[in-house]
Amino acid sequence: MKMIAADYDLLRALVIRVVDYNKAPDETPAQFVERYAEHMQVKHPNIKDKFKACRWQLFHAAVRQPTEFDGQRFTGRSSSMLGFYGKLSAYLNDDHIDTALRQIVKEIAR
Repeated sequence: MKMIAADYDLLRALVIRVVDYNKAPDETPAQFVERYAEHMQVKHPNIKDKFKACRWQLFHAAVRQPTEFDGQRFTGRSSSMLGFYGKLSAYLNDDHIDTALRQIVKEIAR
């Protein structure tokens, strides 16, 4: 994985926060991911990989939330912007980000 460890840890914490906030009280993170992936498939029937769509929805929800990690919103794709997505995009392509997302979802769905 090409993502810097500190960025991976931050992204993992942000995704976990999104999952914990959105899952039902009696639902495990694995059940939430499965349910959300199914929702993505129903909402967008032309999606080829519902789990990839789910991962990216979680990512976008994670980077758009205000956070206590540094007091700023993590939006902005351009590397000149201060956003976390911009920081990641400066040295990673979408495949690298997806690899990290796949690992994060696998970890939290255990």
